[in-house]
Amino acid sequence: MSTQGFVPIEAPVRMIALEVDGRPVKVREGQTILDACTTAAVETPTLCFATNLTPVNACRVCVVELEGARVLRVHDVACRTVDEMLQFVTQNL
Repeated sequence: MSTQGFVPIEAPVRMIALEVDGRPVKVREGQTILDACTTAAVETPTLCFATNLTPVNACRVCVVELEGARVLRVHDVACRTVDEMLQFVTQNL
């Protein structure tokens, strides 16, 4: 059987809609909040994150506040994957 001319078909990618500082953003399922911040052009400081390392959540520099929570909940952005219609604030004065 010849595979010449065969084009592999990739599985469809599910996009997740969320809000970063009130701005709507769509990222691929499985991406992190840090990826969403990057997509939204929101500069997010990180100390223990590098693309060639496994995230460890050691420094807690890259935290965001989850909007609508009954209690203040902060999440580190380097490891937490995005959820549908997640809303969070990166800078809260």
